[in-house]
Amino acid sequence: MRLRELLVPLLALILLLAVWDSERITAPRAEPGRVRVTYWEKWTDFEYDAMKAVVDEFNRSQNRIHVDLLSISDVGNKTLLAIAGGNPPDIAGLWGANVCQYADDHAVLPLDDFCRQYGINVSRYIPVYWNMCNYRGHVYALPSAPHSTALHYNRTLFEQAGLDPDRPPKTIEEMDAMAAKITKRDASGHIDIAGFIPAEPGWWNYGWGFIFGGKLWDGKATITANCPENIRAFEWIRSYSLKYGASALQTFRSGFGNDLTPQNAFIAGKVAGSIPLQSW
Repeated sequence: MRLRELLVPLLALILLLAVWDSERITAPRAEPGRVRVTYWEKWTDFEYDAMKAVVDEFNRSQNRIHVDLLSISDVGNKTLLAIAGGNPPDIAGLWGANVCQYADDHAVLPLDDFCRQYGINVSRYIPVYWNMCNYRGHVYALPSAPHSTALHYNRTLFEQAGLDPDRPPKTIEEMDAMAAKITKRDASGHIDIAGFIPAEPGWWNYGWGFIFGGKLWDGKATITANCPENIRAFEWIRSYSLKYGASALQTFRSGFGNDLTPQNAFIAGKVAGSIPLQSW
């Protein structure tokens, strides 16, 4: 038999072996008597490593359940598509905003009975995070990695500006005044160091209204995005562009690196104060 005649069946065999091996890796054989649970999570990089450590510890701690963790990009949309296609994960690490959407789409099951059975209630959580998982009188999710906001500030830059690093600002007005003292421009007039920029890192600009006492809706049926408190918050954000110049701020921010690198504006010492999200 000539080599050409062997080539097609040989390639087919290699393809079948590759498919079999990929299935063996991605869908490992379940251990007898042990429930296997599929868990999709949005985290990548070091955040995924942290969650994987939690899952690995859980798997080692008992022999009844084994969790298969998979990092999924765009987890909100992909999970919804998987549910619609009839092949969803058992657990998905979504965002707080997905709770109402998934409940209205009948894409998730209420957890009320399970919570009652295992004694899971608000007493185990900070109420604001528990409330995020409740919708129309039912529990649809449980918090796994909630966040809060906090002001981080660079003590060295405070000292260089003649400020007491043991007395951080307690009000918006104090922060504005301290930011003005810290902000420096180079010989050409470009901003070299900024005391504070409301849009940096910019993950949660929708949240500034809450700090000023605003809400996005009244809890019933009316959207309140244009309430006086929200308007005041965004007028305050705009005040930084008026004070320092919109183009000057854009030029300054264009030199920042990725947020999760040493070129992060706060870590690099280019911005003295930052309010990022922080896990608790």
